Amino acid sequence: MRPLLRRAAAAAKPPTAAQRRCFRYHLPQSSIAKYPASPRGSSRLLVAADGELTDSRFEALTSHLPRDALVIVNDSRVVRARLRCAGPDGAFEVLLLAPADADADPSPLVAARAEGQAWRAMLRRSDVAPGQTFAVDGDMHLRVAAVHSPWLEAGEADGVEADVAFGGCGARTLASLLDAHGTTPVPPYLDRPDDDGDDDAYQTAYAADAGSVAAPTAGLHFTDGHFAAVAAAFETHAVTLHVGAGTFRPVVGRVEDHAMHAERFAVSRACVEALAAAARDGRPVVAVGTTSARALESLVWLAPASTGASRAGADLGHLDQWSGRDARDVSLADAATSLLEATDATTFSASTSLCITPDGRWRFRAVDHLVTNFHHPDSTLLSLVAAFVGEEPAKDLYAHALAGGYRFLSYGDACYLSRAGGPSKKVAASSPKAAASSPKAASSSASSASSPASAASARKKRVLLHSCCAPCSGAMIEEMVETLDADVTVFFYNPNIHPRSEYELRKRENERYAAKLGIAFVDGDYDPDEWYRRARGLEYEPERGGRCTACFDVRMERTALYAHEWGFDAIATTNATSRWKDEAQVDGSGLRAAARYDGLEYMYQDWKTDAMTERKYVINAEHAFYKQEYCGCSYSLRDNNFHRAKEGKPPIKPATADVYSDPRLDSEEESPDVVADFFERAPAFSEEVRAMYQARRRGRAGHKDNW
Repeated sequence: MRPLLRRAAAAAKPPTAAQRRCFRYHLPQSSIAKYPASPRGSSRLLVAADGELTDSRFEALTSHLPRDALVIVNDSRVVRARLRCAGPDGAFEVLLLAPADADADPSPLVAARAEGQAWRAMLRRSDVAPGQTFAVDGDMHLRVAAVHSPWLEAGEADGVEADVAFGGCGARTLASLLDAHGTTPVPPYLDRPDDDGDDDAYQTAYAADAGSVAAPTAGLHFTDGHFAAVAAAFETHAVTLHVGAGTFRPVVGRVEDHAMHAERFAVSRACVEALAAAARDGRPVVAVGTTSARALESLVWLAPASTGASRAGADLGHLDQWSGRDARDVSLADAATSLLEATDATTFSASTSLCITPDGRWRFRAVDHLVTNFHHPDSTLLSLVAAFVGEEPAKDLYAHALAGGYRFLSYGDACYLSRAGGPSKKVAASSPKAAASSPKAASSSASSASSPASAASARKKRVLLHSCCAPCSGAMIEEMVETLDADVTVFFYNPNIHPRSEYELRKRENERYAAKLGIAFVDGDYDPDEWYRRARGLEYEPERGGRCTACFDVRMERTALYAHEWGFDAIATTNATSRWKDEAQVDGSGLRAAARYDGLEYMYQDWKTDAMTERKYVINAEHAFYKQEYCGCSYSLRDNNFHRAKEGKPPIKPATADVYSDPRLDSEEESPDVVADFFERAPAFSEEVRAMYQARRRGRAGHKDNW
C-alpha cells in the first residue's frame, strides 16, 4: 500500500545527555501486583489533577473525567504469544514480539495460515544461530532465520532477539496454533507462570482485533458494566495499537541510545472525525493507556500535508522515535482535518517508534488527560508519564503511591493524570468537586432522625438504598438482606416527582413497605426547586437523555451526602431495577456521587437478572403496589400524555392509577419488547412536543410554573 507520506526517518535529534534523565525510583517486590484486583474493577485510582493528588477508586473514574470529554481506548486483543520449544538441553521459552516485517499488521497474520510466517521473537537461550530448528509440537517447528541482538532482563535467563519462521503447521492458522500451544504472555516481572485466570484477566473488556503480545494494561480495570457506563456518559472511540513486548524492555544507560520498538496502529475515520470535532470545540481528549496516547500523538505527526489518492485504506508510513521535537506548529485540529481531506479512506494505519521523554522539547498535541498504570523504573512508559505531568509532579505522584500502598505494574492500580497543571504534594480527602457542588445538607426530617441501622452487626455492610418507589424496591431489598447479608436503610429523596399528590402516594407506600420489613426508612424531604434548577435547559430532552442524567445525579448526590454523614459503607438505587431505565446511565450517576466521598462504594451489580425481575413482579402483586404510569417528573408526564393523545388514549391522572395484581400480565405490560418499542418512538414525539410547546413558553424563571 503506497504511503501518503514519506517516512519521518530523522525528524529530530535525540535528547542531549543533559536533557535525557528521567527520574528513577526504588520499586520493592512487595509493591508489584502479581495478580489482578479481585473482583475486576476494584482497583484503586490515584488522581493527579487541579494541583492535587486524590485517592479514589477506579469505578469512580467517570466522576473525574471532564463532562464533555472524548475518551479513546486501545482495543487490541492479546494473543497467546508465549511458546515452549524443545532444545537439545531442555525446553525453553519463545515469545513472539511482532511480525518480522516491521510494516506488517499483526492482526491479519494472526488470522492467516501459520506455515512460513516469519516473526521477530525473544528466545530465552543465548546459544542460538541462524538455521537452527526447534520443535514446538509434533512436526511443528520454528526455524531461526536471523539473530539480531542479545536480550537481557534482570532476574531472567539471557536470551536473543531473532527472526523465526513457522514450519510443519499444515493448514492451521496462527491463531489456532497459538490457542492450542501458546500461553498468555504475562510479564516476566510477575515472577510466576501464567494460570487459567490470566486468559481473561490479561484481556480488556473491549478487546477486538488480535495482535498484541502485551496487554494495554490501563484498560484491564474496566468491567463490561463500567465501560458501558463510560460509553453512555461520554463519547468514546477506539484506536488499535498492537502492543509489542518491547514495551517491557528497560532503558539501559542513556535514553538516546535506546532503540525504541516499533508498533503498528490503526485509527478509524470515525475516530479521526471525533478528534477533529473535539479539537474545534475545545473539548478535552482522554487517552486510556500510554499505547492510546502514543497512537494519537503519532497520528498527529504523521498527518499528511497534501492530498493523497482516494482509496479504501491509507498507510501513513512510519514515525521515527525522535520525531515531534522540532519547531513545527502542528495542532490536533489541523492534523485531523488534513487526514480527512487527503483521502476518503475508512482507516488510517501506520507504525510508530515514537519515544516521548521529559527533555523539554516534546509537546503533547492530542492528549489532555491520561489513564494509566504505575510503571517500572527505567522504562519508556515512565518517561512518557514524566513528560506528561512534569518530572517533579511525577516524582510526587510515585512517592505518594508507594507510601500509600498502591499496587504497581500491569496488574496493579491506576492513575488519572491531567496535563492542565501538574499535581502538587497536597492530598485531597475526597474529590475536589465535592466541596464546590455538594448538595444542601440533609433535610430537617432526615437530619433529625437517629442514626439509622445503629444496632446492625459490625460484620454487615451498611447500605443506604435510594428508593424511587416501592415497586422497584421489593426484590432488591430482599436480595441485599437475604443474599448479600447487608444492613439496608431505605432513603426516599425524589424531588423530581410531580405533582405533590403523586409524590406523597409513592412515599407513603414506600415507607409502609419498609416498616413491614422492619427496615429503617429516611425521608429526604421534598425539594422540587432543586430539581427544576438542575433541569433548566433540559426541558425538551427525550427519555433517557440528558435530563434523566441530571435527575439521577441530583438524587444520587443527596444519597451519597447522607451516607457520608451517617457513616454508611455503600449506596445503591432502585432505579437500577427498572426496565424503563438505562442502567449504564443510572450507574454513571451513582459512581460519580460515591466518588465524592473517600471510602464510599456504589453497588452497581446487575439488579435486573431474570430471577430478580420475576420476583419483583410477584412481590408487587402480593402487596398490590401502585402501578405508576410515568417516571415521575412533569416533563415525563407531559410527553407521555402527548404520546397517549396521538394513540387516542385518555391522559394520565397522577395518583389514580391501577395496582399490580397478576405477576405474569404485569411483567408482559413492561416487557423488554414493550419498552424497546416505546423508546424507539420516544425521540420522535419528543421532537414534536418541542415544536408544539416552544411558542407557549412563558419564560418565567421557575420551570415548575410552566407545567
